[in-house]
Amino acid sequence: MSRPQPVSPPVTEARVLAAALLRDMHEVFLSKLETRRPARSESLQATQATRRYCDLIFAAALARADDRTTAEDLHAIAMERLERLSRQDEVHRYLTLAFGARYDQCVASHQISDPLPLEVRKTHARLERFLKYKVNRIRAACSTLRPDEAVDATHAFELDGRAPVSIETLFREDEADEPSGLVDRRLALLRRLGDATRRLPFEERRRRCLQLVSVAERARDESNVNSHVSLSLLAVVDTACSGCVPLYADEWA
Repeated sequence: MSRPQPVSPPVTEARVLAAALLRDMHEVFLSKLETRRPARSESLQATQATRRYCDLIFAAALARADDRTTAEDLHAIAMERLERLSRQDEVHRYLTLAFGARYDQCVASHQISDPLPLEVRKTHARLERFLKYKVNRIRAACSTLRPDEAVDATHAFELDGRAPVSIETLFREDEADEPSGLVDRRLALLRRLGDATRRLPFEERRRRCLQLVSVAERARDESNVNSHVSLSLLAVVDTACSGCVPLYADEWA
């Protein structure tokens, strides 16, 4: 007699499991930040801002998993810490609005929805050309902000059909003064990892997500690709969270 095949948990149980995993991931993330060595070009302000944007990514994911209490706590603290930056800097103003809008969507309907609200899109449209370029690089690195767009079509094409990505090879201690092209390739690899992780059974997904968030300790951009945030750190957390919990409600089924 053949053994019964395991079945996926009901949506409610799946959300409970995902929420517990996200809380564990956030604890790992905080512990890894304590030992993380920022890049030489990364300012203290960029490090602190990235940490708060990562908290907003976690908050949006927790809201999708229906853990509103933890999500609200993370969201409130992050928005309070980012408030001064958002008043002083146009890039941070846009990012605070965009991540905040995504969080509100997840609280309201357990999923993100496009397009972003009109106020956020108008803020993006008003940005000076170079600031808009900086914002677009951050948007491209983060599926929470741009869920349906690949980081780079050329890299996506080149990566298609390759062997599965190894998390261990994403960041190496001997990388220094890396070209921005390497950062772009890494972001494309992370997007690919997130897409693959969402399709795994829960226990394997748990292992992969915890492994991903552990990479935060080594996630840095040696080249000054963006002075406002660490793109790689943001992308690592976004990949882990989007791999843990779907961006859209119908993906739970």
